[in-house]
Amino acid sequence: MLDIDVILQHLDLEHGISVADLGCGGCGHFLFPISAKVGNSGKVYGIDILKPNLSALRGKINTQRASNIELLHGDIEQYKTLYLEPQTIDRVLLVNTLFQMKSLGDVLRTIAYLLHPLGKLVVVDWDTNIKHQLSSAVASKHTQADLKMQAAKHGLKELQVFNPSKYHYGTIMGY
Repeated sequence: MLDIDVILQHLDLEHGISVADLGCGGCGHFLFPISAKVGNSGKVYGIDILKPNLSALRGKINTQRASNIELLHGDIEQYKTLYLEPQTIDRVLLVNTLFQMKSLGDVLRTIAYLLHPLGKLVVVDWDTNIKHQLSSAVASKHTQADLKMQAAKHGLKELQVFNPSKYHYGTIMGY
C-alpha cells in the first residue's frame, strides 16, 4: 500500500505552485491533497487518457469545491498534445503510470517539455525486482535504471530516491 503522505512530502509542495498529476486516474488520491496544499493561488492539472476517469473526478471536484483543479484529457506519450505552455509546471507526479507506457522516452520528452527549469519530477512505480501479485504484469516494463537512463537523454537527473512502499520505488528528478 502506498503512503500518500510520504509521496506528498517528496513533492515539496508550496502555496501558489503548479502541479501536474500525469495518469491521475478516477479517484483523485493525489489531486485533492495537492489542491489543498498549493491553495487557490496554485494550479493542479489532472491528466488522464481515459475519459471515464476524468468524468468520475468532475463530480468530486464540484463537491469538494476544488476550483484550482483542471482536468485534461490527453496521452502523455504524444508530444505537445496536452495544450499546456512549455516549462510552466513546477512539479510533475507519476504514480503507477510508467509500467503502463509503451515508450518511456516519449513520456519523458513530454515531461521535459512541461517541467519548469527549477521544477521537480516525482516518479513512483512498481519495483520490477520485487515479487508481488502484479509481478508478471510489470516484469517486462520499465525499470528504475531505465528511467534514470532515459531521463538523462532529456536533461533530467536523479536528485533523490525514496521508498514509498515495499513494492514500489520512488525517484525525484530535476535539471
